[in-house]
Amino acid sequence: MLVIYQAKNSKQLTYKTVPVYLVGGGTLIDPIAELERMLELDPVAEDMRSVTPLFRDDAGAAFRRRDVSRAVKSLMESIGLDPGCFGAHSLRIGGATAALAAGVHPSVIRITGRWSSDVWQIYARLSKQSALGVSMVIGSTPFDDCERGEFMSEELELMPEEMASLGDAHFPVDGVESDSD
Repeated sequence: MLVIYQAKNSKQLTYKTVPVYLVGGGTLIDPIAELERMLELDPVAEDMRSVTPLFRDDAGAAFRRRDVSRAVKSLMESIGLDPGCFGAHSLRIGGATAALAAGVHPSVIRITGRWSSDVWQIYARLSKQSALGVSMVIGSTPFDDCERGEFMSEELELMPEEMASLGDAHFPVDGVESDSD
């Protein structure tokens, strides 16, 4: 477990700490292994660990948003992407999007992202995995239309105003043709 200071939200108490729980073994990224590697490359004396920022600049000062933004832009440029399209919030976007694609409950996304509202929904993007999941659910879920009765394939081909102009005569309700034919 790591402990970080609460940030950004002025409603929070200054210097309030928040625990961050990490688990190893991820197939795409292993936070424990990455943290161990970082500490190996940038060691901190045992007696200084409680007062030394985990992520810090060359002078030893804690990373600020602009430092994170520069690091993200540099990484994106190094893999051939336009750095102008990325910044510090790309990490929040990526985290919220990955959590949503993984089926994490929206309340947990909000809490773990330390959002005090549902604003996380602005950050989350539709992923191919989520779109495919929705498609599978929609394509696999039978339903009964409670408003108009039996579902008709013709409804897929008509716009609402076209259906309205036809009236009920052409669409059976509960499988029974209307007498107006």
